[in-house]
Amino acid sequence: MIELEMSGRVDGQNESTGSSWDEAEEECFTVDEAIEKIGFGKFQLVLSVFTGMIWMVDAMEIMIMSIIAPAAQCAFDLSDVEVAMISVVVFLGIMLGSPLWGWLTDKYGRHRCLLLSASFIGFYGAASAFSPNYFWLLALRFLAGFNLACTPQAMTYYSEFLPSSVRGSCVVFIEVFWSIGTVFETLLAMGVMPTLGWRYLLGFSSIPITLSVIVFMFFPESPHFLVTAGQKGKALAVLKTVAASNNKQLPEGRLVSVATKRLLERKRKLRAMTTEDGSLTASEVGGTPSRGEGSSLEGSFYPSEAEDDSLIYTVNPEDVSAGMAGCSQAVHGRVLGAKSNTPSIKDLFSTWKLGLSTILLGLIWFVLSFVYYGVSLMTVEVLEVDLVYTDANGTSHCVDELVDSNSTSTSCHLTSEQYVTILWTTAAEFPGLLITILLMLVLSRRNTIRLEFALVTLFYALLLKCDVSRTTTLLFIFGVRALITGVFQASYVYTPEVYPTRVRGMGLAFCSAVSRLGSMSTPFVAQVLLKRKLFAGKLVYTAVGGLGLLASAFLPIETKGKALS
Repeated sequence: MIELEMSGRVDGQNESTGSSWDEAEEECFTVDEAIEKIGFGKFQLVLSVFTGMIWMVDAMEIMIMSIIAPAAQCAFDLSDVEVAMISVVVFLGIMLGSPLWGWLTDKYGRHRCLLLSASFIGFYGAASAFSPNYFWLLALRFLAGFNLACTPQAMTYYSEFLPSSVRGSCVVFIEVFWSIGTVFETLLAMGVMPTLGWRYLLGFSSIPITLSVIVFMFFPESPHFLVTAGQKGKALAVLKTVAASNNKQLPEGRLVSVATKRLLERKRKLRAMTTEDGSLTASEVGGTPSRGEGSSLEGSFYPSEAEDDSLIYTVNPEDVSAGMAGCSQAVHGRVLGAKSNTPSIKDLFSTWKLGLSTILLGLIWFVLSFVYYGVSLMTVEVLEVDLVYTDANGTSHCVDELVDSNSTSTSCHLTSEQYVTILWTTAAEFPGLLITILLMLVLSRRNTIRLEFALVTLFYALLLKCDVSRTTTLLFIFGVRALITGVFQASYVYTPEVYPTRVRGMGLAFCSAVSRLGSMSTPFVAQVLLKRKLFAGKLVYTAVGGLGLLASAFLPIETKGKALS
């Protein structure tokens, strides 16, 4: 038997690649080839703004919890642990929702899932403003977080419309909207909180996501997903719309999947070798004989590398000698078995490289959230106190406790100085994004992540020193905030590129879910350990940053300049 692989179905029928040698010579193109020819234009520009709005909303929903926490503590007479739970339930919702939304986007499409989740975010965000008590607030913030878990899929959707030459820069640029969202929420809180209160802030903050839902209704489904789902007619219609918007033409020929195009290329090679001497060997075709049989096609033959999203076909070896008829049978052959259209977590470990990448990326994303939200939470605490004191003998000592453990005073609002500090540290993200864009132009994806992780660890190590000025401490914090933002966005570029279309949403969702473990655990270091053992807290962040650097050093797959599979 000869086993060949081929892509999925169209309208319930096996995809056809022709019944003669002539069809092997027919022009065809994949979605990636169409996107490359269409290039970056008006469509992608408008899509960039929309994706940025989604990212901005995500930042606002995360930022709002730290802003309203003091007011909610006073309103509901909460303990410190109960206040912390307001943020924890949001991250818990994101962690639990990520796998489900990842599976749904791979199964039913990016567009409809993003539209549905954005609608729920707006609803539960606005409903939070009417929470009658603490438990209702927790429940509604959890549901908002559960639907926020789908927002990273906007990056998957966005990247599938981008040519490879600009994909990295564009995805990193979208992070600007995250910083804009953080700044906007802070400025909104400065105007609303002192006069109207935290409930109005929650209500006003739900307006941008409502506008995003209206705008997104006019965008199409990802053509990558449509081809994977066997809906090539709809995929072609989407590509025609994008091409018309950019005033470009699609490539000549018909739209096929990546697996089908590879099969057609094998078919062309088969024809060329057959016309040369009338015979073939398994090694010439590119496969390997099985069970120790000879290299002729009289034995079983298996392709050396499986195609993604494929159906397996079988052909009798006698058909091959018939030339055209044999090749036609190789294309239209009887189905032995097919991969399920439903993606599963096992698919993230389908090869050793993909499995190792999944494990390492999960660890990297944990580190990213742990460090990013950690530096955000610790900034105000560290910069508001003198880190060195002088005893009665004139000897200088490092401060290792930021608060009086016996103090029970609580402020119901952030001060103007605290708002300004938040704005200044957020501003560090903008140069971090610019640095990342420049690095990704000259370095590979992996080396960009490695270099920035190394610098994050270095700046955290420098923060271990206490005998430095407040300005120097602020610069070190700026360095951490800028570079960890850069690593985050480089990872948002790299991660979707690692996974094939069939499980791309699930791969990103897995990483997002693991990252929320870091988000949920970092407050116990930044807001508990750091206040009582400052050096120990900073040492934990230094060590975790080093762990991220170690994990990035072993990433096995480079994706820069490669087409999405």
